[in-house]
Amino acid sequence: MNASQTAVILLAGGRSSRMGTPKHSLLWNGQTFLETLYGKAGTLGPVLVSANEPLFINGCAVECVPDSAFFRESCGPLAGIAACMKASAHTKYIVLPIDTPQIPAALPRALADAAWAGDWDCVMLSHSGWVEPLISVFDRRVLPALERAIARGEYSVKQAVAGQRTLLFPYEGPDENVAGFNTKDEYSRAAKGGAAAIV
Repeated sequence: MNASQTAVILLAGGRSSRMGTPKHSLLWNGQTFLETLYGKAGTLGPVLVSANEPLFINGCAVECVPDSAFFRESCGPLAGIAACMKASAHTKYIVLPIDTPQIPAALPRALADAAWAGDWDCVMLSHSGWVEPLISVFDRRVLPALERAIARGEYSVKQAVAGQRTLLFPYEGPDENVAGFNTKDEYSRAAKGGAAAIV
């Protein structure tokens, strides 16, 4: 992995309507989701947080990129990824959703290593027959394709990069390690042993 040309995008701009509280502020093992993901990925390169409000870790502001900096309306994760790419000048971007605090710390690096080794346009996690386009690595070459999709009003990340050189990266660990939390029930069921709490 070329660390000097790799950045990390944390997707934290969702409305969390089903959760009822901002996901970045939920706790996991005594840390917020934001702190947890930042700790796991922050050693891999500069971290850009796709968020529409200022966010902080231990009182220090993190680098947030709002969709509105480049796009007139929110277009979901696709706009978050594109906006972070436009706000920086790196070659490859590790993308992680903020609601995956259980993701193994070694997995983002493994995705990046695979992306650099094959110079892929996209590397997407694959597990149990599913493809996770938001646990991925994107090369800067895909930015024009993302912008064209947004201009057409098509906001599916997977469809936006259809036709790009893509590697499906197999993950054989427990599905819950790469699953996001969308509702309070999902979050509470995973919070056995007091690991998590809604604040």
